[in-house]
Amino acid sequence: MFLLLLLQVVSSDAVGSLADQGGEGRRDDTTTIMAQIPPICTVDTDSAEIGIDPQRSGEQSVGTITYTCNAIGGFTRRITSANNGSLRRGAQDIAYFISQTGTGALELPRTRLTSPVVSDIPASAVLTTGSSEQVKIEVPTPTLELLAGEYRDTVSIEISPN
Repeated sequence: MFLLLLLQVVSSDAVGSLADQGGEGRRDDTTTIMAQIPPICTVDTDSAEIGIDPQRSGEQSVGTITYTCNAIGGFTRRITSANNGSLRRGAQDIAYFISQTGTGALELPRTRLTSPVVSDIPASAVLTTGSSEQVKIEVPTPTLELLAGEYRDTVSIEISPN
C-alpha cells in the first residue's frame, strides 16, 4: 500500500503583490495537505492444495480464507469450480458441497458450485485488516465404489473492488 501526499503552496506573490494585500511586509501562504489511499482487495488461502476423505460423510474443515479490502464500495466476489462442483478423475466424478463461515454477505452457505456464485460484499472496518473464514467441504454420499486414484477440482475465488 502506498500513500500519495500532495503539497500545494500558494504564495501571495501568485495572487497579488504585497502592497495590494494592504500590508507592508505581509506574506500569506496556504498549504493544502491531501492523502490518497488506493483501493486494495486481496484474497488469501492458508493452503494451495487441500485433501479430503471422499469416503467420509459430513463436513470436513479444509482451511481458512482471508479477505482484505479497503474499498469504500466493498467488493464483488466470484467463486467458480473448474469441474462444476465435482472432484474428477477421468470420467468418474465425486460430487461435493462447499461452504464458508462469515457474517452477512461474506458467508457462503452450503452450495454445489455448478455455476459461478457472485456476491457483493459491503465495506466494513473488519475487512480493512482482514477477515479470516473457515472453509468446509462435504461429500453428500460416501464413495466406496470408485476406482483408486486422485480426484481433483480447482475452485477459484476472485474479488474486485466496487
